[in-house]
Amino acid sequence: MLKRFLAFALCAAFTVSAPLSGHAAGEKKLDIAASAPGGTWYVGLGAYAKVLSAMYPEFDTTLFPGGGVSNVVRVAQGQSSVGITAVTFMKAAHDGADPFRAPVNVKALANLDDDTRIVFAVPAGSSITSVRQIVESDKPLRVFMGSKVGGNAEVFARWTFQSLGVSKKDLQKRGYTLYGGTPAECGSMMREGQLDVMSCTNPGEHFMISELVKDMDIRFLPFDDKLLEELQKTYAMTPGTLPATMYKPMVKQDIPIITAPSGLVINADVPDEDAYKMARALVEGRRDIALALPAWNTISPERVCKDLPIEIHPGAARYYREIGCLK
Repeated sequence: MLKRFLAFALCAAFTVSAPLSGHAAGEKKLDIAASAPGGTWYVGLGAYAKVLSAMYPEFDTTLFPGGGVSNVVRVAQGQSSVGITAVTFMKAAHDGADPFRAPVNVKALANLDDDTRIVFAVPAGSSITSVRQIVESDKPLRVFMGSKVGGNAEVFARWTFQSLGVSKKDLQKRGYTLYGGTPAECGSMMREGQLDVMSCTNPGEHFMISELVKDMDIRFLPFDDKLLEELQKTYAMTPGTLPATMYKPMVKQDIPIITAPSGLVINADVPDEDAYKMARALVEGRRDIALALPAWNTISPERVCKDLPIEIHPGAARYYREIGCLK
């Protein structure tokens, strides 16, 4: 289903109009592809939109709910000028690798350099003690894989299982039930005992989990070294930790997990001057953005243009050269 959607979207990309269009005299409509309303990305990009509009009143900004994969396609289509995704998806999009069927023509705008964590959790009384044991279970499990197909959480969960030697179809043939949906749906299903395992992604504490642990005890599952190595080698993800400072008192010690920083992609046809302004607003407004989303206090003039696996938009690159991030 995702591949058919992506193939259709890529064909549509050649027929859409430019991503920034004027409305009133001098006004430019700017659509930003984010996440589900209330999600971390939605909050952070809402703060960014306010900063951008305050610095440059000609931009009329609107947030569009989306996901890490679908946002890239939406930006390539020109339906959104800018979108957020995982940095690892940028390279996959450029190469036409899973979950993309063909190369997607977008440019990089910024590396947010956050520490987006992929976590798997189970009820505290579960016999499952590691991510690997999810696929080694003797009985079929009910697994919430994060977002619906097209979101980064679903893809990261799928990549994790593939690195353990099984596909979604393999698990379904063994009787597993795999769910996708909103964080609120995941939290409700865990409370009601309808799930054996849940997965989600977030740079900071996920609001859904923070609320869930008020009502029930859960355990976060560690990734073993072999799995971390495979995810790093195959998908350019980064080994990290779920620190003991998060989700107290459920996390009692640092737990090894996989991570992937977030970044912004921009439509290649956005005028250089507009891309310059978008990059400048992100960097110079970073403190106001971090007030709304502390997990994005990682945005910095030194790192915003680093470790991006695809070409930076020329307009943004000009700003980054001015501040010394690019040579």
